[in-house]
Amino acid sequence: MNRTFFLLLIYWVSSGICQSQDIPVGSWRVHVSYLDAKSLSFGNGVVYTSSKNGIFSYDQSDRSIQTLTKIDGLSDSDITHIGYSIQNEMLLVGYRNGNIDIITDNQIINFAVIKNSSYPDKTINHFLFQNQTCFISTDFGIVVLDLATFNILDSYENIGVAGTTLKIAQSTIYQDSLFAASDNGIIAGCLNPFINLKDFNNWVRFDDSNNIPQDTASTIITFNGRVYAGLGDQGIYKYNSSWNQEPYLQTESVGNLSSFEQRMAVSTADAVYTVTDNQVVKVETKLTKSPRAAIIDGQGIWIADGKNSLVSDFSGSFESISASGPAGDRFTELGFMNDIIIGLPGGFNQNRTPIQDTLGFSVFQGGRWTIYNRPEKDVATDLLTLSYSNEGVTMGSFGDGITLWNPGEDPVSQNTNSETYPFNSDFVSASHASQNGSWICTYGEIPSVYSKSESGWDPIILGIADEERILEIIEDFEGNILFRVDPIHQGSIIVYNPSTKQVRSLNSTKDNGNLPSDDIWDLELDRKGNIWVGTDKGTAYFPRGFDLFGAVEAIRPIFEGGFLLDNQKISTIKTDGGNRKWFGTEAGAWLFGEFGEILYTHFTDDQPLLSNNITKIQIDDGTGEVFFATDIGLSSFRGNATEEVSGHENVKIFPNPVNPGYSGIVAIEGLPIEAEIKITDVAGNLIWQTSSFGGTATWNLITIYGNRPKSGMYMIYSTSSDGSDHFVGKLAIIN
Repeated sequence: MNRTFFLLLIYWVSSGICQSQDIPVGSWRVHVSYLDAKSLSFGNGVVYTSSKNGIFSYDQSDRSIQTLTKIDGLSDSDITHIGYSIQNEMLLVGYRNGNIDIITDNQIINFAVIKNSSYPDKTINHFLFQNQTCFISTDFGIVVLDLATFNILDSYENIGVAGTTLKIAQSTIYQDSLFAASDNGIIAGCLNPFINLKDFNNWVRFDDSNNIPQDTASTIITFNGRVYAGLGDQGIYKYNSSWNQEPYLQTESVGNLSSFEQRMAVSTADAVYTVTDNQVVKVETKLTKSPRAAIIDGQGIWIADGKNSLVSDFSGSFESISASGPAGDRFTELGFMNDIIIGLPGGFNQNRTPIQDTLGFSVFQGGRWTIYNRPEKDVATDLLTLSYSNEGVTMGSFGDGITLWNPGEDPVSQNTNSETYPFNSDFVSASHASQNGSWICTYGEIPSVYSKSESGWDPIILGIADEERILEIIEDFEGNILFRVDPIHQGSIIVYNPSTKQVRSLNSTKDNGNLPSDDIWDLELDRKGNIWVGTDKGTAYFPRGFDLFGAVEAIRPIFEGGFLLDNQKISTIKTDGGNRKWFGTEAGAWLFGEFGEILYTHFTDDQPLLSNNITKIQIDDGTGEVFFATDIGLSSFRGNATEEVSGHENVKIFPNPVNPGYSGIVAIEGLPIEAEIKITDVAGNLIWQTSSFGGTATWNLITIYGNRPKSGMYMIYSTSSDGSDHFVGKLAIIN
């Protein structure tokens, strides 16, 4: 694959369409973290680096960076290895589920044979290229692929002792044999066509009698006419008719070996070394924190690092090279403030133990990500909750206090070691701010609820069960504060009225909420004041006006003759500008009508949605872009509903002009709710009419006569529902 093809393949990204502030209605983009580099490869002056959900290329000639993700044609997520065949000009991409993409000849060819096989563990671990043959190391053995025909030539599975399954991490060819690094040490098989390597008996197993332990081998290469292998934490062994341990790095855990001419690169758990004639030199750079692999070429050394992406001295001194993206692929909280999205990675595991995560927080604005984390910024660990007011953003940490941030400024953190810290615990689990005031909850001890007054943060003891285990706070239109209790502790909703001091618990029992379940995972206040509840057995809502302190029972929406999303875990609920409901489940994301009566769409991982397991949904109310956090990464889709405005304020028509070849949606934003839209030609002939969803109306570029309009200028007329406010705009269409 040449450089030109790679640039053409990712034109969407390099041209700025996916990196601009706006994307067309109905379009997707994927927000990949590239900092945790997993693998790298090199060919024709381009260095390719993969993270979990994407690949970026660095062109040595012009130092440009391009990206390739699922939205650009990759077939899957969770990349485990990439390899470039210089001879065949192919980039191979391997995934944890056994899937493989082959990028060549201006196309991406999906090779799903291994993915569709019956083996339980199919992870792609390594590609070894030999002419037009590729030896694919997997968790169940080795698959031999013909790169000319994309046919499987052979497969060596169940080659462990007595025919057991054996994980192969990497392979190399030495003389007439294939050597493999396995979970049971080094094995080798002769590549003579008359020897059946499907038979486990035809593999040589090296052990202590050969002066090498049968320990887990992570890497193996051929270098200077010898075989080198990394085993466990016992350094490197060299084979030249017999095995011997190398005299250097003997107690290191070697994760990867590679070679270039007379130099070998060695990646350990926390450093990279180069080896020349047994002269071992440590690569001195503070940027190498968690090296996964390293390669050497005539221009320098290139390191795939688990913290700092691609690290290289190509420019003369070491620097971190990466594409724009968030700090990580895990998001348990997404916030929207003005025109920015704020992502938090979360702070505890299933046992409610802090993760000790230093990913900080990531901010998406204007099509690019900015990362705030340690050690460059004063950011608390394990951030999992946020709220925003006129004073800025307050983020809570599970074990390290709070981080305060105003856009354009550096963050400042406080905890119980700070003199001005107002809480008695560093385990901040929930926060909320509105015009009526701000609330903070800490986790694990009482007092756990704090309300902000003119004098500061005042502790409040609710006097009700589980008040020390609150994970979410919302406020209804009547001023009641609703606290969601951790579902692993007999979950419930605590309702508190600050004026009357009334407090009660809502759960699944009759007259006390009658919710589908006590395992409550999300609360959402829609645009009309209805309170929606997501449980592990479906959803329900309390209509505005219900007395939450009386005998009250939630309403379960009905869809197609049954309860809406019955018995599905609703992990997150979000209301769009048209008061429709997005539900995040373990079976994808669903968009329903205002009360669940209409299903508009259902997204699964067949789309650029990275996983069916949705953990959080957030919406940019200004553009209608919907962000879906999943268990493996973040993607977004531009919907057709934005927040309504009182009049025609800052109306925007996008895209404008409509260029040749565009077949997407035209959006008209900044409209009053339920505005009436008419589109005519310059002669005044009506060609389309519709009404707005929230603050947005859309047109699919098909007229009322069923055809695409001709090239020309078109008029857009909008009138508010009461006829008091008007707008006139122009749209150019070029076919």
